[in-house]
Amino acid sequence: SFTQLPHTDLKSPAEPSPYWSPDELPSIPLLNDTQRRQVTDVSSILTEAPNASQGLVELPSRAWQLLDTFFSYTHCWLPVIEKHDLLRTSYQYSLGGVNVHTSMPGSGDHAVLWAVLSYADYQHNSITGRDPKTDTQWTVERMYSHARALIPSEDGVFELGHVQALIVLVLLNMGRNLWSRAWLLVGQAVRVAINLELDQGTGSSPQQTKSKGKESRSKHVFLACFALDTLVACRLGRKPQLRKEDADRVGPVEEDGPDEWNPWVDCLAVRSITPDGPQGPTALLSTFNRLILLIKILNSVICDESSGRRRVEHCTELLKELDSWGQVLPALLDPSSKPPLLPHRFHLHLAHISTMAVVYSHLSACSKQMNISD
Repeated sequence: SFTQLPHTDLKSPAEPSPYWSPDELPSIPLLNDTQRRQVTDVSSILTEAPNASQGLVELPSRAWQLLDTFFSYTHCWLPVIEKHDLLRTSYQYSLGGVNVHTSMPGSGDHAVLWAVLSYADYQHNSITGRDPKTDTQWTVERMYSHARALIPSEDGVFELGHVQALIVLVLLNMGRNLWSRAWLLVGQAVRVAINLELDQGTGSSPQQTKSKGKESRSKHVFLACFALDTLVACRLGRKPQLRKEDADRVGPVEEDGPDEWNPWVDCLAVRSITPDGPQGPTALLSTFNRLILLIKILNSVICDESSGRRRVEHCTELLKELDSWGQVLPALLDPSSKPPLLPHRFHLHLAHISTMAVVYSHLSACSKQMNISD
């Protein structure tokens, strides 16, 4: 699981900045020495902050390989981005670089591109054992900072791409065991998604249809926000912002199109056994819908504040739902199957087991409390 990989701090890149350096601050006679040191500290922070609008930016030479990595091992279980959208944005850099800032229309497309490159580079290094120290220019940290700098502040204009970028950055922080960062970013993603009215269903609001064609992923993006919000909250023992009813209102994604019927591509050859003969469809979208059903059960558990017999009844109902869920695709979720499960189906298998464990834990805590009271 990518969420168990080693902890590594993200650091801001050392780039030129238009802000004053600490030595260049003008004297401020009305401030005492302590106040002036505080101003200097703030200035040094600003000096280190990335400036996404400064100069032409080119993609790293390994960008195409990183996009393949993302669509092989992340998109297969969290389909929030259209591949042709990323390719369209990436081709803009082939003409000698791009200068983008958050106030420009389409900055969300560039934010999600750099977020994907950052997360995919982290994935690629983890899977292949590649030494990240070989990156002298575009490191994981610098690509992360560049993506983050393309996401507007609270008074900016947000686009669907900004929410997609936040989702991918949440994944990166989860993978690096930086759960507080993941919690804050997923909270921002949820609020921006609601502000864009992604929680109202597919393509029904003006905000969703401003960018032609982007509404096709609106439902996927909101459900991904719901999933990550629930997972991070569960990991930290907190209550998520979104509830099962929010996901119910949006409904499942349509299980059709290339994502559903194309075969899965193992671009880094991580499978030790390659199946003979023609491969079946990836079933990516139907797998995503099954994952969301599991996340709804998990969300119901961690949001449950009942006690006593009411909690026992609630947990019993959830266990029945889990049992029914497991009867739908038993052959596709057998970890001992030959050939081995595809990554997104193995993730689904793990999610099923983990959700069941959380329900039993919730039930066990109640049973112990009832025994003590008796």
